[in-house]
Amino acid sequence: MKKTFLIILIFYISMIIFLQLRYFYYGGNQINFWLSVFLVILSVISLHGMKSGLNHFISVRYIFKNGVSANAVIKDFNMEYYRTKTYYPVIQFCDTSKIKHKYQSKVGMSIVTRKYKKGSKVKIAYIEEQPDKFIITPAYYYQSLMEIFMFSFIGIPSLIASVILVIR
Repeated sequence: MKKTFLIILIFYISMIIFLQLRYFYYGGNQINFWLSVFLVILSVISLHGMKSGLNHFISVRYIFKNGVSANAVIKDFNMEYYRTKTYYPVIQFCDTSKIKHKYQSKVGMSIVTRKYKKGSKVKIAYIEEQPDKFIITPAYYYQSLMEIFMFSFIGIPSLIASVILVIR
């Protein structure tokens, strides 16, 4: 997947650079040229964000499909401050052999997606051989979809606009 994305990204950047240089060489408007460069940079950042969201979605889907379902209790939240508050829930659950596990999530929740309180019961899916790999269902599933759509909303229009500006 990484190689495919890298090949697509290199092809896209070289195609846009070729079109921009062609446009500039034949006397195109400099403002449109620099606007197109800005849109290319924005779309490349968005494409990288979509790739990250897609990777997150694939890992969440893998755990959801191949994992074991269990009930868990949110024991605590660890907070991290980087631009916004991010909450990392600490959950406790019993696996299939009745052993109690207590783990902190590797995926954070923002203030918008944090709907759980300490002591609330949640449904999780985890990999039986690695119980520290878990997801809170369906919250993480929807969060990964939101990442993809958010970056698509920025990236796809930027991509189309940059191509239109240099072809015109």
